[in-house]
Amino acid sequence: MPERSSVLKNFLKNPRKMGALFPSGDALVRTMTQGIPPDFHGKVVEVGLGSGVITQAIEKNLRSPEHYLGIELDPTIQKNLSARFPKLRIIQDSAVNLDRYLEKSESVDRIVCSLPWAFFTTQLQMDLLQVFRKALKPDGFMTTYLYLQSPILRGGRAFLKHLPTVFQTIERSPLVIKNFPPAYVYKVSSETSSSS
Repeated sequence: MPERSSVLKNFLKNPRKMGALFPSGDALVRTMTQGIPPDFHGKVVEVGLGSGVITQAIEKNLRSPEHYLGIELDPTIQKNLSARFPKLRIIQDSAVNLDRYLEKSESVDRIVCSLPWAFFTTQLQMDLLQVFRKALKPDGFMTTYLYLQSPILRGGRAFLKHLPTVFQTIERSPLVIKNFPPAYVYKVSSETSSSS
């Protein structure tokens, strides 16, 4: 499987940057993209594209590829995915610079985030969360995930502590067992009631 080989190589080169040894499984992809139904016409930002399996699912459901923006820090991954998804705009940069790539006063409907939160410093976690909250529309939301073992790490515990200080509504999915490793998906928004 080419996606698995690519992710494995990048993980071995820099595990703190990649955060995942294997690409997301089908069950995790479905859970992460539940808020992007077929013919979705809203603006979607994906950060931390990795193997591109979530990117592929998003592209399939978008009404127009112009509604998508991907941000990937690793230049090799960004180059490969840009060639694989030529209709999508995929930028090589840090996600903290998201606002540079949005039009003035533009906000987004969905953020799909596969960043390795458990390996980030407290400051980077807070910077990213603030950037994402600012970018979202009032009724928009972000999906992200933590592996089952992530709270064992200091960064994983810190992320769970900081998340409710930035977002008012946090929904955690049942454990996605059919993924390796198993993971929880978090759907977060600034609304006080559940987003859909």
